[in-house]
Amino acid sequence: MNNPNAASTAIHALAVSIAQHLRDDDLVLCAALLTQLADTLASIAACRAHINENNSRETPFSG
Repeated sequence: MNNPNAASTAIHALAVSIAQHLRDDDLVLCAALLTQLADTLASIAACRAHINENNSRETPFSG
């Protein structure tokens, strides 16, 4: 993303739009599920970064 302000504004607008169409109990559930999604994506990204870092440290076997 080239513009973090635009991304933040878009996310805010999306949240407001979603909230306008959900009852309070559904909004709470939606927020919890999206939080779980975000946490899972962050975990996957961290695992990928760790694997890529370890792979870049390995040197080819020269035997």
